[in-house]
Amino acid sequence: PIAETKNTIQVNFCLLGGVPAVTKFAGNNYPKMIRLEAAKFINLMTCANPLCLHMFIACGGIGVLVTLLEPNYKTYNTLVKATVEGIWTIFHLQVCSITLSLSLSLSLSLSLSIFAHNLTQKLLDFTKADFCHLFAKSGLLPRLASTLISVFKDNESETYLHKLADIFFYFSQAFELAVIDSLCTTSVLQSTS
Repeated sequence: PIAETKNTIQVNFCLLGGVPAVTKFAGNNYPKMIRLEAAKFINLMTCANPLCLHMFIACGGIGVLVTLLEPNYKTYNTLVKATVEGIWTIFHLQVCSITLSLSLSLSLSLSLSIFAHNLTQKLLDFTKADFCHLFAKSGLLPRLASTLISVFKDNESETYLHKLADIFFYFSQAFELAVIDSLCTTSVLQSTS
């Protein structure tokens, strides 16, 4: 019951317009600690449930995450961790919600189970590509590449290094020309060399 109440409160908060009111504090013109609190809020919204995630994205959440991602890991390590967690969760939660909803809605017969697997795979490819396109359009990749190098130089952050690699893997799997062009820009390639 407590988890359901928490989700209900988060959904109501989103419906009442709370997301833009809090995400405005993610901008570079606010102090680091305020931006960190905005990042924690964003993690709550992206982890809560698919409805909150969709409302967060509809309120310009992709651009907010790009703004929060700082390339200097040494100075902004807590903010970088929270932001990477939010981006990774968007991809991961979207995959889990589609898989769960399809597995619950279809019968367990063998022919339907094969159909469900094929349909799930097509939907996952579609939604991942959409998120990759939105992130690429918002300018995430150059910042993500700089952050990857910065985190790589720090020996304490193996978990976030793996999450950054997962995010790049999602981008490499998006077979959309705009995403591939963004991935192959000079600023991204020079950051990783």
